[in-house]
Amino acid sequence: MKIFDILLAVLLFQAVPVLADWEVNPASFEFSATLTGVLIVDGTAVAGEDNLLGAFVGEECRGVATPIYALDSWVFFMTIYANVAGETVRFRAFVPGEGVVLEMDEEIAFQPNEVYGEPIFPFELHASPSEHTPPVMSAVSARSVDIPAGFLLQQGYPNPFNPSTLIGYALPVEGAVEMAVYDLLGKRVRTLVAGRRSAGHWHTIWDGRDSR
Repeated sequence: MKIFDILLAVLLFQAVPVLADWEVNPASFEFSATLTGVLIVDGTAVAGEDNLLGAFVGEECRGVATPIYALDSWVFFMTIYANVAGETVRFRAFVPGEGVVLEMDEEIAFQPNEVYGEPIFPFELHASPSEHTPPVMSAVSARSVDIPAGFLLQQGYPNPFNPSTLIGYALPVEGAVEMAVYDLLGKRVRTLVAGRRSAGHWHTIWDGRDSR
């Protein structure tokens, strides 16, 4: 089997309907952690790109994200922010199909640089439609969601892959993105991503094959 290096040159901006107080300024916080999660309502995974997940300490929003369809499910890739360790973080989800803000059952004790969940085994967030509050919509029609502080290329998961691997990357600004696979001789054997992306979190899947 060939050994490949993955090189990345990247970038993105994601806009969604906004809920009042569901905004976070990463520059206001010293630490961060990441969550890869899925929504489970009444025992069923919630599908759709319009859903919104928020992380809160009390009533202060510490993270917000919309889902990406990856590995046959709608997955949230969220950065959670804090200035101290140990804070209790709870989660809320706005599901347009339910027309409510759901209070999730799970909570975490924030730890800097912690990773909660992964693409293959995401962190499950559970709720019942009865556990809700009416949504309060902001007058603002769109906003950025979970814009990373810098560029990030994650290791493929699983590694070694079987039969494919999910590669995540994060972009702080919109721009041209190119992700390619090279062999040990420096020859490009596969282009995985080519085009413009908005700022945020992105993922692509490589099946291990080259272009030949």
